[in-house]
Amino acid sequence: MYCSACGAKNDSDALYCSQDGYPLQKVISSGRLQPDLSIFCSVCGNEKTYHAARYCSICGQSFDIYETVTPQETTFNWQLVKKVLPGWLLSVGLLFLVSQFVFFYVYKLKQIGGYLQLQLPIDQVVRESLNFLDFSLFANLTGVSLLLENEDFAQRISYFSTGLAFMAVIAVIALVPGGYLIKYLHPKVKAWKAAIIFCFGYAALLAVITQFSGVHDVSSTIHYQTSLSFHLLSAIINGLFLGFVFSYAGMGLWEKRHTRVRLSEGERGIRYGIFTVAAAYVLMLFVTIFLNAQYDPGVETDSWSGTTSDQSIYNSMSFVGKMATYVIHLATGNTFILKRPGPAPDTYSFLSEISPEDKSSIGFLIPPDFFASSQIVVMAIMAIFFIIAGNRMAKGQTHLLRLIVIYSLTVAVIMSFFAFYTSMNQVFQSSEGMRRVLGDEPVFIGFRLLRTFIISLLYSSVTAAIGVLVRKIKYMKVG
Repeated sequence: MYCSACGAKNDSDALYCSQDGYPLQKVISSGRLQPDLSIFCSVCGNEKTYHAARYCSICGQSFDIYETVTPQETTFNWQLVKKVLPGWLLSVGLLFLVSQFVFFYVYKLKQIGGYLQLQLPIDQVVRESLNFLDFSLFANLTGVSLLLENEDFAQRISYFSTGLAFMAVIAVIALVPGGYLIKYLHPKVKAWKAAIIFCFGYAALLAVITQFSGVHDVSSTIHYQTSLSFHLLSAIINGLFLGFVFSYAGMGLWEKRHTRVRLSEGERGIRYGIFTVAAAYVLMLFVTIFLNAQYDPGVETDSWSGTTSDQSIYNSMSFVGKMATYVIHLATGNTFILKRPGPAPDTYSFLSEISPEDKSSIGFLIPPDFFASSQIVVMAIMAIFFIIAGNRMAKGQTHLLRLIVIYSLTVAVIMSFFAFYTSMNQVFQSSEGMRRVLGDEPVFIGFRLLRTFIISLLYSSVTAAIGVLVRKIKYMKVG
């Protein structure tokens, strides 16, 4: 028996090709006629003479495939909500459980910020007033506002993001099993519609707990009071995005393991986009762990305060997590930016050298010495990984251009979302007198949103196209 995808010869009783894992046994039954994607005859191994051929020109074997139609849930109704509910409850339970463990761990630490290295100007009293609901919102990248208030002035610091994108790992741990459970209990449910129901419920949950979270009127000292509140709109947007993407990914994991579903170009492109970015983060996490083990930081100085920075941050898990998110963008050609009121922005990229003067400005945030001479190696690893993803995605597909477009858009959207939440955007508002002197200029640390989207779109489309080309060349050699 020959594989109809790659032409490799297999045993007569084999179910899958030994070379590329393509299904060999085609069951002919009543149902609908599927588009013929075969390249080689499964009986004699002969390659098709032209694309629309229905019979083999050598042995006369039919290429037609009749596949039984499997009904799937396609209606938004209460029945669909009931099918989604168990997975949703599992995800919520896991989110609260993991956040509770993180809360207990951080609460026991003496150093402010501690394990998470929270990029928020909170003191001991504020930290001890947080609860596991606050950490659940941090895990979903919910933006916050901090208000310092006394008789003389009020200073409000608004964070459009917390700069803690690595904490989304907690949300992923919770959401993927929920999506998997939905498909496990109801295999015929339509994945994308179930994910929509799921994400609306998840966003509603985050919106509700913002009302019970934060710190209000905490007397940090006798001179001022502190309030910390979570942004409702940020919680809703993040809940919709994270809830859909990762519950959908969980459903895709179930289908990949238990069924052989023929996906449309849209579904295949979205799933490969999600899994490629997630797997790339895991890959860069391991690369960062390796680099961190080799890195021996010198004395770093915080240019904002003029004090020597705490070296323990370079050995913390938060540092490794942050560097992994930075490395993904740097390896795809993006540029790290530090913009403060007054001086010109400082930038760093794998594609350009950084001067010693600029190095001192961003060294504490993203030390260039951390990467040393590994930039090209890291970029090569990332490029090879994305090319392999494009190669695998193209297996058995005919409308490759449409597939690459949808896949690239998915990658670009996800990369841009996490680039925004990898960045820290702050707006300072103070008393009228201080505002006349300092203004309300924002501070930006991270990656530009539009630039990230364009670079990610180009990078994913080019690497996918190279992967497809490699696959075609391979088939030409086999033929």
